[in-house]
Amino acid sequence: MKSSNSFSRWGILCSLLIALVLSVIIFPETLPAQASGRIVGRVMDADRDEYLPGANVFLEGTSYGAATDREGEFIIYNVPSGTYTLMVSYVGYEDYSAEVTVPEDGGFVGHNVKMNVAYLQTDEIVVLGLREGQAKALNQQKTAVNIKNVVAQEQMRRFPDLNTAEVLQRVPAIAIERDQGEGRYVLVRGTEPRLNAITVNGERIASPETEERYVGLDVVSTNQVSSIEVTKTLTPDMDADAIGGAVNLITKSAFDFDLKHRSKPSFEAFGVRMKHKGDKWFAPASQDFWKCWKENKDEMKSLGWSCWNYNNVWYMAIKPIEN
Repeated sequence: MKSSNSFSRWGILCSLLIALVLSVIIFPETLPAQASGRIVGRVMDADRDEYLPGANVFLEGTSYGAATDREGEFIIYNVPSGTYTLMVSYVGYEDYSAEVTVPEDGGFVGHNVKMNVAYLQTDEIVVLGLREGQAKALNQQKTAVNIKNVVAQEQMRRFPDLNTAEVLQRVPAIAIERDQGEGRYVLVRGTEPRLNAITVNGERIASPETEERYVGLDVVSTNQVSSIEVTKTLTPDMDADAIGGAVNLITKSAFDFDLKHRSKPSFEAFGVRMKHKGDKWFAPASQDFWKCWKENKDEMKSLGWSCWNYNNVWYMAIKPIEN
């Protein structure tokens, strides 16, 4: 009797468990569901309005994040409703943070980011130029889904390389074949040129040879290229037509920055380029300006010229006189 009662109790428990599982499967709408949304935006340089590709965008304290594409755009999917701190980091720029709120009914939230260049405060420093182009390349390498090398145009200009084959010889694990003393074919990880893929903006280049798959890069000038991506092993998203690796040439594009903010008027005076701001044209004072200012101060004032000191730097300015 006792054994039969225990079996009956186990049968009842199993039946209840099966009924509970079936109710969850058949009637999922009875379970509470939390709405999720998307955070969409674009990361740009605050001074030049250029897009920043490869920026790391994430929600602080969560595993939600994304990386910006070539146009600086990012999308963070499946974000539960609530208020978060949006963080953006980029090599050479100050970290950015702001609060964003995803509504309870989901949807998408738009939030554009403008980042400022990070400067190192020292007693005295002479800045000859900023390696902003190579900083973009390093960020693209950092946030890439596969292992690749990116060479920016700024890096190409550091060496007297006339074509892209000569540039690629400076990338690790890349060698070139020369024709009449000039670099022509690219060898990735020691494989011969016919076993590598050459693309332009992701599109495969047809070989000009009749019997080989060789693609010579001696005809592609570095002035035509914005950056070069080298993938030393193929990934599932790429065509399976190469053994050594792939070289992608990215050409210059007018869509790499916001054109409406690029056309700023200027003119040259006293040997320097004057910039327009408000109702004045101004620039750091040059030696030619000081010489003319000392000799003809009253006359220059009557023509609208002036000068002032800001943070121990003297500036010259001119305000156009209306007729």
